[in-house]
Amino acid sequence: MRSNEFISQLHRLELGVFTTADAAKVLGGSSAYVNLFLHRLATRHEIERIGRGIYALKGAGRFEIANAVEPNGYISGVAALFYYDLINQDPLVIDIASSRRSFAKEIRYRESTISVKVIKISIKRFFGFKKEKGSVGYFLIAEPEKAILDTLYIYKNRLASYCKEAFENGEGEIDKERLVEYAHKMGSNMLIGMLDKIGIDAGDIHAGRIRA
Repeated sequence: MRSNEFISQLHRLELGVFTTADAAKVLGGSSAYVNLFLHRLATRHEIERIGRGIYALKGAGRFEIANAVEPNGYISGVAALFYYDLINQDPLVIDIASSRRSFAKEIRYRESTISVKVIKISIKRFFGFKKEKGSVGYFLIAEPEKAILDTLYIYKNRLASYCKEAFENGEGEIDKERLVEYAHKMGSNMLIGMLDKIGIDAGDIHAGRIRA
């Protein structure tokens, strides 16, 4: 298969970031052939190698690439709030919430570096995210309400000002009832207690039993 045919097929499949296994499904042939084919494309900069067995098409966005570091996780925190235009600060690090592990990684992509911080959260708090279309492919990202709650839960007072800014700017974007519902679902007294820091009155916080 010619390189342009291969790349066109990946675009049709909307795989902005893909693995060696993804490539094998398109190319067929032995693993040695697939690895050599990808190596040649990467050497010619027709595709970019961003990790072991992970590649990106030209034009793939940084959120697509960041999510590929932990494909079972979702983008959250300040990066998600910035994505929704709820805050003005574009963070230097993209937070990924994962139910499996925590680690940090820097990805060299063309002339820039994408810094990713994967943060483990419990499986009961692993919800409230959706699939979004990027420049070429897709990525998973927290809903606005969950991005606020994840930020408060993980960073507490340190980044509460960003959450308050997002809540104040989120008219028509943030559902206050969903925000409170998700806060209760996360099961953290600390988190419930911090809702007043972003502008939710105590009277608006629905009654419910919060697990420790």
